[in-house]
Amino acid sequence: MSQVNFFKSPQPDASESTAKLVALTCLTMGFYLAYRLGVMRCALRQRFDTEVLSAPLLLSYLIVTGLGLFNKNIALFMAFTARRRSEMEAAQGFDIIASLFFFAAAILLIVLSFKAKTILEEKLARPLSGAGTFFFSAFYLNYALRCA
Repeated sequence: MSQVNFFKSPQPDASESTAKLVALTCLTMGFYLAYRLGVMRCALRQRFDTEVLSAPLLLSYLIVTGLGLFNKNIALFMAFTARRRSEMEAAQGFDIIASLFFFAAAILLIVLSFKAKTILEEKLARPLSGAGTFFFSAFYLNYALRCA
């Protein structure tokens, strides 16, 4: 009988099904995408021997997304437990702050995607769509890697 080593991580894969990536990102409000970008970062570094996804930008995206989720959860909790109008207005304030964090996370994701696009075009020796990168960001890059 063969032994299974639970402590050895599997070989990271640079891409997975884009439909699965979109679905899990929606279910986790963007947190799975941050995790998946971290896995892709390691796999792409091994595949191309260069840093494709910037670690500081990726960490910034993870932190800003986490802060957005934190504020969104506070807003939801306050909205469900509010008994007075002032409590509901406070919940709306946290919701606005969460929206600002999510907007900042979207901008960071677009910047990260365009930096990765530039490097991937060089490594794959083929052009990638700027419009696809802007509108679909990491999802488009995942799709492009699956087709490569």
